[in-house]
Amino acid sequence: MKPESHINYIRPEDSSLEEEFRHHRFEVKVGDEIVSVAEVHYFSRPIPFYQVTSLHTEHEHQGNGYAAKVMDQIEAFLKERNKPGILADSSGSNMDSGESYYASRGWTEIGGEGHRVFNLPDDVDSKIFAGYYLRGVDVSGDSD
Repeated sequence: MKPESHINYIRPEDSSLEEEFRHHRFEVKVGDEIVSVAEVHYFSRPIPFYQVTSLHTEHEHQGNGYAAKVMDQIEAFLKERNKPGILADSSGSNMDSGESYYASRGWTEIGGEGHRVFNLPDDVDSKIFAGYYLRGVDVSGDSD
């Protein structure tokens, strides 16, 4: 029997982390232990979107559905805000093992670069993200 877990959403303004820039954070806890986590950063260009990074589940907790709980929350977050999300951690070996998983959740590959997008408006072509790379900060200074 799996131990009981719960998911926390931490808004950027509520973050206790000392970092150069703050982000939205989703984490699954089992007891007091964080077992799965993802960070979500807002960007205003080329269109307003969120970048999902640091999606991780501790090795000993993999296979228990904790990453799916995080993804459920992220996808709801994106839909509530009516903004697309870019999954920056889906390249390389992570993508090979998760390719059908992400596709089944509605994340589509962007131009063979190993990134995936979710909730992209119908009138926006994913080619606007051509040459996209993992960014650290939004140069516009906007936040959401």
